[in-house]
Amino acid sequence: MTIHYENNTPLVVLKKATKSIEISHWGNIAIETSYKLANEGANLTGEFGRVDYNKYNPQTGKSSL
Repeated sequence: MTIHYENNTPLVVLKKATKSIEISHWGNIAIETSYKLANEGANLTGEFGRVDYNKYNPQTGKSSL
């Protein structure tokens, strides 16, 4: 038996967070913060064929990040 269901809820996972602080000799301060996010709710297992599950519905595919 194969069961296919639709999960439109994104699962946001923080993969990496980096903060860089640079202080110059003249008193300038530069702060740079970067984040690497991933939508773990969109992982697929096995083979996927869009033709098999396309419902021609604009409400599908809401789990983009």
